[in-house]
Amino acid sequence: MKLGYLTQFSEEEIKLASSIGFDGLEVQVSSWPAELRATADGRKEIAKQISDLSSKYNVYITAIASYAGGIKPADERIASYRQVI
Repeated sequence: MKLGYLTQFSEEEIKLASSIGFDGLEVQVSSWPAELRATADGRKEIAKQISDLSSKYNVYITAIASYAGGIKPADERIASYRQVI
């Protein structure tokens, strides 16, 4: 069985998860600044951070949580999720 939990993404959090025996983390998309998430280069940087730290600590990101506040039209929600993915 693999264990994980929901948290903010940071090296400290991945290191902690590794030290107490967790295999994975679900991280909140809000862990990264909106400016970084808004561009293709920024999203590549996020992917590199995930890859580098996951390999370093042997803890993998199993899901990315995106909890947009408020009620939005479907097209806005879909656009937001596509950006995250």
